[in-house]
Amino acid sequence: MAERLGLANESMDIVLEDASHSREGTHLIAAALWRLVKPGSFYITIEDVNVGGNENGKYTPGAQHTMDAPGFSSVAHNASEVLRDIYLNNDVFFADTMLGVDPQHDAFAHDQAKKRWIRDVVNYNWHVVVIRKRPVSRRAAHGHASGMHGHGRADADSRRWT
Repeated sequence: MAERLGLANESMDIVLEDASHSREGTHLIAAALWRLVKPGSFYITIEDVNVGGNENGKYTPGAQHTMDAPGFSSVAHNASEVLRDIYLNNDVFFADTMLGVDPQHDAFAHDQAKKRWIRDVVNYNWHVVVIRKRPVSRRAAHGHASGMHGHGRADADSRRWT
């Protein structure tokens, strides 16, 4: 994708991605676009991370889709392959964008519920993930060849944004 556009590696200060609401699509797009982000810069998924929904980001009762458990997001909590590596080696922030929204009285939320993009105030498809690309990955900073040690937590200094 990025190659066809002629975009250079590590050439972007910010990449805003609002392309796919599916689990697979989110993984594929991150894998294709992550290389564009400069160290110290940001990759942001907008309204693409659903909690408690199916693999397409919808809340369709009785459909032939695997649903995440309520309050759980496969993209955020159980990422695999490239996306998991990105999360583990960079600074990641998961934002709940429904704070202050009453879905019973908010016209947009009510409309989105009818379209099956929202189930309730916990399970919906408006979450945002912000990733800051570390100048030096956690793995490299700690001298580990694969993944992080211990329980997958970096020390406090390696998590601090500069």
